[in-house]
Amino acid sequence: MEFSRTKNSSRTFIFGILEKITFLLLPFIIRIVVIKTLGVQYAGLSSLFNSVLSILSISELGFGAAVTFCLYEPVAKDQNDKICSLLNALRKIYKIVGGIILLIGLSLMPFLPKLISGSAPSDINIYLLYGIYLLNSFSSYMGFAYKDVLFQVYQRGDISHKIKSSVEIIKCVLQCVALILFKNYYLVILCLLLSTILQTILTGIISKKVFPKIKPFGKIDNNTKKIIRNKVTFLGLHSLSATLISSIDNIVISAFMGLAVIGIYGNYTYISSAVLGFVMVVYSSIRPSIGNFLVTNTQEENIKLHKAVSFSSFWIGTFCTACLVSLYQPFMNLWVGEANMLSFVVVILVSSFFYFNVRTQFYTMCYIHTAGLWNKTLVPKIVASIINLIIDLVTVKYIGVVGIVLGSLLTYALILYPLDMIVVYKYVLKDDIKKALLKMTFETLLAAIIVFATYLLCSLITDSGFLGLFKRLSICISIPNIFLLLISHKTGTLQFFTSHFRKVIDRNK
Repeated sequence: MEFSRTKNSSRTFIFGILEKITFLLLPFIIRIVVIKTLGVQYAGLSSLFNSVLSILSISELGFGAAVTFCLYEPVAKDQNDKICSLLNALRKIYKIVGGIILLIGLSLMPFLPKLISGSAPSDINIYLLYGIYLLNSFSSYMGFAYKDVLFQVYQRGDISHKIKSSVEIIKCVLQCVALILFKNYYLVILCLLLSTILQTILTGIISKKVFPKIKPFGKIDNNTKKIIRNKVTFLGLHSLSATLISSIDNIVISAFMGLAVIGIYGNYTYISSAVLGFVMVVYSSIRPSIGNFLVTNTQEENIKLHKAVSFSSFWIGTFCTACLVSLYQPFMNLWVGEANMLSFVVVILVSSFFYFNVRTQFYTMCYIHTAGLWNKTLVPKIVASIINLIIDLVTVKYIGVVGIVLGSLLTYALILYPLDMIVVYKYVLKDDIKKALLKMTFETLLAAIIVFATYLLCSLITDSGFLGLFKRLSICISIPNIFLLLISHKTGTLQFFTSHFRKVIDRNK
């Protein structure tokens, strides 16, 4: 099956952005309606159960990513039988994983009260609500969910984005009706379950139409089994560590500080996660082209390509962080009111964590996953997750949410980001590691200066409400980008990016 890398990457990027807009705006509206009609505790319940079930989902152990990695070669060579056998293996794995999630999830039910400090809303049975969330997680591995991998490996992520966006719109409309007319949170979560089932059905129907010759049958050969086992060993532990870092914070907050606090904190992380989602779309859209370029070009050309895409990651991370620091509190004041806001210290920490997460994800998604170097970053991931958990448990009693965010920030800034960069420079680019660390330090300091300058200018705005927010937004859009434009122009980075990156991508059409 022939396909254009550049065309598909462009379509994936465009519809990925549209999907992220859908997944940002519509759930944001739902969250507003939930808080206004039911209260912030209900938003806290959602954050808690999503975090618990995210940890349960590590039973997937990276099988999906391992099979995806093994699919790239047969897809490139149009080896249909091998593609079908790998798809069949993934189907069986997903069904097993779904069963494991259901069993472990049920076994955790007696311990639910221990995860909530204080009490839950009086009209909510936490066991029933958790059961619906559990069924939703279980159903995501059933049916035809495994076929979504075909859209990825054939670079037709645009189809996947269209399916998810359409289902999200239907879900959010139904949830709004359930909240406004019935004010029933059970109905809201039932809409989530129904949307998951609908999504897997649509994935099966559309994938069959787009890839009629690809069906799940046959057995994978012993060599492929060995590759998958080796990859799963590392990916499983990667999944465990990454999930603990991202999900344990909400569980600790709920267990020690209550649902109201996790609901308020969730408002802040919702915004940063939504922005990060847009960045991840960019990374996902260019990853296949980077992967192809790595195996078809020289070391010198790979270093040049890295210079281009790394600079774009720095630009995006710095600009978005400047916006978060300067706009978080004015926006929260308009959205949920001063009573539901956290301190500016939390804003600084959450925004700083966002920056290091953006830079880390660039190396993880675009290079480490693409080159299959999970084994090289395993130990740092495990160490980071353990340190994050220890910092959370030690600090939450003394400095609350500040300690929780501080743990995540330190693990990314001091462990994950620098070590991921070192692995890429050592094993992929084969370039000077000292130069990489100096570059990381310089870019971090430069980003801090730009963010601080933007915040100082925004602090001069005395207007409140939407007018003040608009004026601050105008500063955030202009000042960081002017700084970065001047820097890139002086160093020649922008010229390199616009000319070289287009050229190297065009080669892979």
